Amino acid sequence: MSREIFISYSTEDRAVADNLCEALEATGLTCWIAPRNIEPGSSWTASIMNAISECRIMILIFSSKSNESDHVVREILHAVEKRRQVFPIRIEDVIPTGGLGYCLVGVQWFEATAQPLSRHVGSLVTQIRQVLQNSGETTAGPAIPASAPTSTPSPDIFFTCQCGQHLVVDASAAGQSFPCPTCQQTVNVLGQSARWRRNRNPRKRRQHRSRLPFSIPR
Repeated sequence: MSREIFISYSTEDRAVADNLCEALEATGLTCWIAPRNIEPGSSWTASIMNAISECRIMILIFSSKSNESDHVVREILHAVEKRRQVFPIRIEDVIPTGGLGYCLVGVQWFEATAQPLSRHVGSLVTQIRQVLQNSGETTAGPAIPASAPTSTPSPDIFFTCQCGQHLVVDASAAGQSFPCPTCQQTVNVLGQSARWRRNRNPRKRRQHRSRLPFSIPR
């Protein structure tokens, strides 16, 4: 089951992360947090990577411990790769360095250095809900590139050259000109040049049709 929020934290800050998770879920928000949401027997790393891909935003409990945690850095890097918004909460007066300093440059911080953290929950929930609203995404599976919209094929336009060659072009080619592959005369699909005539005989349309030897841009 995918969740709205992934909570990233250092093991030393687990009590803070668990309290924050409980407070957020009490307001109706859904959170993913390790180890609670890791299924028994499943891969720890795979579970975390999948959860990050499926979440809408990532909350980072930032402290001196998380600043030094390689696991936290990897989680943040994966969130950035998946284009998930990172919402850092600073619980200590510490400046991010190394990998976190690189990933979090220019990111707006939520300052919660004044303890206890519970005093900040109200404004924190308000800001998180605003971020979720602005994200414009649905809580779904891993980010997958959207498929190109399918379109209904354009109907064919049939022409007969003065040389007797039958031609077929897509209606999407209206307004373009093409040479006859047999005699090289020019056809104007939109205006129908005087050197061409439209073949309106359905029986003739089924005979000796030759498509132009190149694709027509859509």
